[in-house]
Amino acid sequence: QTPELREFLLQTSLFDEFNEELCAVVLGVLSPGKPRKWNKLIETVRRNNLFVLPVGPNGKWLRYHHLVQEFLQARLKEENPETAEAILIYLVQFYEQRDEWEKAHHVYQQLGDFISLAGLVERAGTPLIQSDRIITLGNWLDELPEVIVQGRPGLLSLKGAVELMRGKARYGLSLLDQAVTAF
Repeated sequence: QTPELREFLLQTSLFDEFNEELCAVVLGVLSPGKPRKWNKLIETVRRNNLFVLPVGPNGKWLRYHHLVQEFLQARLKEENPETAEAILIYLVQFYEQRDEWEKAHHVYQQLGDFISLAGLVERAGTPLIQSDRIITLGNWLDELPEVIVQGRPGLLSLKGAVELMRGKARYGLSLLDQAVTAF
């Protein structure tokens, strides 16, 4: 492949799915002085059948075959780990701005950054409760190291609310009391 297409394949392999907008917002930050024709690159990938599947409404999003994606990700992380990490950081910001909490959570897990992951759970907690996704929020809170949850009153209060909704009133109230004291 051409160097430009090779770079595009490696970088977009970090996305579960991608389209022109995602590429422009996330990858465009990596080279601000170098405008790229994302639609042309995407069309080349599609036309040359480079192991992508159209997904979503009207097939405007693409997804790599998982084996090809794993290979490309490993290659990018081996050749340029700083770029891979930068892409993931911009990607998580993209998802958070659009309230795509599950996707943002998945990216933070890839980064292995529990402190940032805890911050995401705090920011997403109220919207998840409001949209009746208590199970998701509860699972996320359960996955966080206890020392992080205990050190953040916002997480304690979310965990208390979740435990109340799970029917564990005493435990939930004790967590809420701890959160009040910590605040």
